[in-house]
Amino acid sequence: DLGGRSSIAAKICIAAAGGPDIKFAARQFTEMTEVYHHMNHPSYRIPRPLHLLDDQATIFMEWVQGESLIRLLLNKATARAVQFERLEQAGAWLRHFHDAGPQRGPADTKSLWTRIVDLRTKLDGQGIRRHKIVSALESLEKTLPRLAVGQLLTSWTHGDYQPSNIIFNFDTTYGIDMSYSKAGAGAEDVAHFLNYVERLAKMPKG
Repeated sequence: DLGGRSSIAAKICIAAAGGPDIKFAARQFTEMTEVYHHMNHPSYRIPRPLHLLDDQATIFMEWVQGESLIRLLLNKATARAVQFERLEQAGAWLRHFHDAGPQRGPADTKSLWTRIVDLRTKLDGQGIRRHKIVSALESLEKTLPRLAVGQLLTSWTHGDYQPSNIIFNFDTTYGIDMSYSKAGAGAEDVAHFLNYVERLAKMPKG
């Protein structure tokens, strides 16, 4: 029962090699259902998952009508005050999303360190030594020791939190296209979002 709303959305999960990714779709549907039931704030929601078509790796969910944050930010007619208000609402959605998840201990900084070293080694192997990515990784390496003594708690992570995945429907903010598959530091979602917004400010055409 969608309460009179008849429109639905479908997400087809495709494997990297092509064809339906049945296992990923099943995991996504389970995760979406869990988040939907735990994130029960009236103003911060995700679309209601409805049905999984197993053999087609297709997830059916509630269609959310509204305006995306990316359109509001790119629209020059949108007042700056409105843009900042919507950005705050996007931040509030993310906080409620992380709070609704199972809170765990501090993030595994050793694992993060290994990932950074592996990525730097890969870039060095490709002869990339002056790229901005290398500079960013060097900054992360300097920051990680401080994280090791802090309380960087982990919970659900959205996985792709950016303005195009945030929809405003009257007084309700929806986060869509969630792709989390493991626990992680909520700061990863925050960093991804802020990085996207900063790049958008420098390249407003998207």
